[in-house]
Amino acid sequence: MAESVNIKKLVQADEINNGDFFIVETPQGTRILDYEDLIFSDKNTTFAPKLSAHTDDINVNLNNIAELSGYHLANPFRVQNLSATDGLSATGPVLVRDNLQATGTVSAGAGFIFPDGTKQTTANLKTVTGVFSGQTFSTTSSTLVNTPISATITPATTASRILVLSQVTCGANVNYRFGVSIARDSTDIMLGETSGSRKAVTVGGEAGSIDDNHAVPIMVVDTPATTNSITYFVKVLVQSGYTLYLNRTYNDLDGDRTMRTISTITLMEVI
Repeated sequence: MAESVNIKKLVQADEINNGDFFIVETPQGTRILDYEDLIFSDKNTTFAPKLSAHTDDINVNLNNIAELSGYHLANPFRVQNLSATDGLSATGPVLVRDNLQATGTVSAGAGFIFPDGTKQTTANLKTVTGVFSGQTFSTTSSTLVNTPISATITPATTASRILVLSQVTCGANVNYRFGVSIARDSTDIMLGETSGSRKAVTVGGEAGSIDDNHAVPIMVVDTPATTNSITYFVKVLVQSGYTLYLNRTYNDLDGDRTMRTISTITLMEVI
């Protein structure tokens, strides 16, 4: 049986510093609270009168903050009911207490720390654009050709990376192979190695049935090193002498067991 300890018998501290902890009872159970995370609100009987006396000043400051076009925060920063209309950046960790809303670039040099203790240290997502199409398409080309699936983006910086996410649905004759890849403008990117007559593509597939829709996912990261508008295309090829279809099966029978689908491409700028 664990020994019980009366906290009154513990050695008394002369002061409280960063790295020290409080023991608190919450609806979720007994927890510890780091001194540096201690927040007093207007519900506290000691501080409520002082906070109430400065309500007008507090509201003016909140309004001034809300009108800012962006934020650059000191190290560390605690967020509670903050709205940034044109981005937010911090050199150190951002401790998210409640209600962080921001448009534009959001970054934290040492990550975002959320109320449940989880930490997120992701790159900054600047722009997202996507296209989907249910247009059917066919080709007999054994070399890569453009499909109608494409999307355009204009990077904010030359250092930006573009995350390309795509899924195309293909139909082909049984046991015949096809390939799918991504191109930036007229340049094919992320291809396999060339060797003899083998086809260099990003993803290869094989049809198992003339009545199947074959979903082919692609995810690549590109570094275009430009701030000019660029277009990413989905390209395909098929084994010589055969036909590949997009957004339909090879057989494409008119019945409720035959599916017509869409294909998609999404571009995310990461800076």
